[in-house]
Amino acid sequence: MVSQNVVSSLRNGILPNQRWAGFLQLICFSEKYDLECMRFSELVRLLEREGFRLVKEKGSIRYYARTGHPRLIRVDFHGAKEIPTGTCHAILKAAGIKRKEK
Repeated sequence: MVSQNVVSSLRNGILPNQRWAGFLQLICFSEKYDLECMRFSELVRLLEREGFRLVKEKGSIRYYARTGHPRLIRVDFHGAKEIPTGTCHAILKAAGIKRKEK
């Protein structure tokens, strides 16, 4: 996909070209969190492993909560569909999950 030298230079803060900056940051984020093939069903399993439980459901929208966590986590559940990267990042950030377990 992208050479390892380019990815490592991005991690070190050296950008080969400003046009590539957003694209390369997305690749590094995807590698760190392993989000390229994450599906909604996998995300739900991850949330449940982290202690979140389904508290409310209306149509395809599910809300998860965990004891001691101040916010409800909203997931627009679509089963086997892949999650858009930004959506997955927002859900993991809201849940306080640092990285996906392998």
